[in-house]
Amino acid sequence: MTAPMLSDIESIQPFPAALAPKSDAVCSAHGWKACRRPLVAEAVLREPSGTLVRYRRVCHHWLKTQDKAARHLNEEGIVLPD
Repeated sequence: MTAPMLSDIESIQPFPAALAPKSDAVCSAHGWKACRRPLVAEAVLREPSGTLVRYRRVCHHWLKTQDKAARHLNEEGIVLPD
């Protein structure tokens, strides 16, 4: 089970096409050792303190399994690349 996310989603900007992860381009949410999935979007989060945090590359799995991210995708009608 995925731990609940404390941050709120400020924005999710899908990439035109999924990117293959490489050593210099990894999932910001999971890191290189934990995630080798294709990268599909950039997400900006708002921490409880109000600080904005930019997740430059996130995988489809993270966006669909984090409740706040999945809800944001649904509410905004965002379509992710395959």
